[in-house]
Amino acid sequence: MFGKAGGPKTVKAGEALEEALCFGWIDGQMEKIDDKTYKKYFSLRRDNSKWSEKNKALVKSLEEQIAALFALLEGHGLAYTNFQAMSPSVKKTYTRAYLDAKTDAGREKRIAWMVDRLNKNLKPM
Repeated sequence: MFGKAGGPKTVKAGEALEEALCFGWIDGQMEKIDDKTYKKYFSLRRDNSKWSEKNKALVKSLEEQIAALFALLEGHGLAYTNFQAMSPSVKKTYTRAYLDAKTDAGREKRIAWMVDRLNKNLKPM
C-alpha cells in the first residue's frame, strides 16, 4: 500500500520496486484504493519473463551505485577487508546507509562514518 500526499506515511512505490528487483521480484500495475491510497502487486519473476526498459535501467543504476561504493571502500584497506568479511545482511545495511544519502555531501559523510566503523570492525548499528 502506498499513500499520496496528505495521506498516511508509507513506503514510496519506487523504493519498494528497488527492493523487489534486488530479490528477483517484479511489480504490477498500480490500483487505486481510495483518494489517498493505492496498491501495487509484486510477484516473483518467472525465468523467461521480459524486463521492462524502466526496470533494466533501475537495476543498472543500482549496480553502478553499489560498484561505486565498493570502489570507494577499496581505497581504505582495513575497512574494505573488514567489510568483505561481514555477513550479507551487514553489508546490505552499510550499503543502504550509503545509498540513502540524498546529497554528495551526505554520501561523503556516510563514507567517513562507514570507514571509521569498519576500521574498528564494527557493525553499522
